[in-house]
Amino acid sequence: MAVPDPVATYERKFSLYAVIGAVVWLVFLAPVVREGWRERDALVGWVGLVSTFAFAGAYIWSFVWGRPKRRSGELWHRVDGTASFIYVTLLALAVVMTLSLHSTGLGSAVYVAVAGVMLFPVRLAVVLAIVLGGGAEFLARTIPGWDGANGIALSVGLATFGLWDLAGNAPQPGPRRGSRGERPAGDRSGAVSDGPRPS
Repeated sequence: MAVPDPVATYERKFSLYAVIGAVVWLVFLAPVVREGWRERDALVGWVGLVSTFAFAGAYIWSFVWGRPKRRSGELWHRVDGTASFIYVTLLALAVVMTLSLHSTGLGSAVYVAVAGVMLFPVRLAVVLAIVLGGGAEFLARTIPGWDGANGIALSVGLATFGLWDLAGNAPQPGPRRGSRGERPAGDRSGAVSDGPRPS
């Protein structure tokens, strides 16, 4: 009888916990939903509600699809087409949320930044988070009546780095050593690789 791989079992469970954590974290979209419901007598209210729920679904999908690939190192050094599609979808929905629900919708920038950490190489994710946080903060401080979102850049930064390990950015194991710690066959480098590293 085959013996389950404990590492693979752990990875599946941790990926599941990460997705559950992403779902729970959506509670911070409650003010957006509340604002959309308050404006339900107008078209913008329903546009805001629909875009918010679609945004929540796309955000969860970024974890379901992205975390296993992130953990394996597939997304560390290249920009994947599917990852880009998920990110652009989130960004577009965030724009719709902000246009329809104004400053309340700016909170979506936090989620988009976190999704970037999940989906893109490290340097690109950090640049995108800085642009998102800076852009959202600029809007909050320059558009009259949007001052309630002041400090959004700090929220983007804290969320981006706070969820770093949850996204699967810890170093990954490389080829396994033999029972006595030998190098894998064909490895002439003099050391066993520890697998890919974030760039």
